[in-house]
Amino acid sequence: MTDSHTWDIVSITIGWIYFFAWSFSFYPQIIINYRRKSVDGFSIEFALLNPQGFFFYSFYSIAGFIYTSPVTGTRGEKQQKLSWWPIALLIGEWIFVMTIFIVEVTGTKVNDNISTLRVAGYCKALITFVYLNYVRKSTDGWSIENIVLDLTGGTLSLLQQIIDTVARGQPFFGTDSFNIVKFMLSIMSIFFDCIFLFQHYVLYPHAKQPKNGQKPQNMIEENDQLINHSDNNTKQNKTQDEDYIK
Repeated sequence: MTDSHTWDIVSITIGWIYFFAWSFSFYPQIIINYRRKSVDGFSIEFALLNPQGFFFYSFYSIAGFIYTSPVTGTRGEKQQKLSWWPIALLIGEWIFVMTIFIVEVTGTKVNDNISTLRVAGYCKALITFVYLNYVRKSTDGWSIENIVLDLTGGTLSLLQQIIDTVARGQPFFGTDSFNIVKFMLSIMSIFFDCIFLFQHYVLYPHAKQPKNGQKPQNMIEENDQLINHSDNNTKQNKTQDEDYIK
């Protein structure tokens, strides 16, 4: 068995592992939402932006298969108020899609433009979660299993590209095996997942959001202190009145 064939097997194996890791990463969040009977802690902007990002990535992969070469690997309650800016971004991006579609009809290659949309869409979707956790000062309701699986997928995707290039004695950049979109998605996954892990285990390790109809724990403690203070004052006043009567 040649070294090249060995690396082929390793690359394919890694590809399937991160494919399943990325695929299964979406299920823990669904399970958490079902068990909690709530979507608190889940960014509605993420749910809006992420699917269209995958649409662009699928479009990019198909275009790459048709016009260039196959792309290596894959990927690559309380009502929440929807912010206006993801709507504006979606409208702007779809206008851009129609524009590059017209350009494509005229014969201009648009694969790079579509790939840019996919990377930008994925980045914006993750930023919404970072911001949501920052505002809530909590990661409660956000699946940490999702982060672990996504980090696994991103790391293995990057490792596969290294195997397909450096391990074969080729430069990492500028070769046929190098995929800029897949590379950027891997880097962003690793970067944002590290931020999520830092928020979950360092910044807000014990922060829990109250369930519907319940008060936060700090408010409960403050109310208990006020009640105790009021009871003490009542007892003190009662004692003073009794002494005065005597």
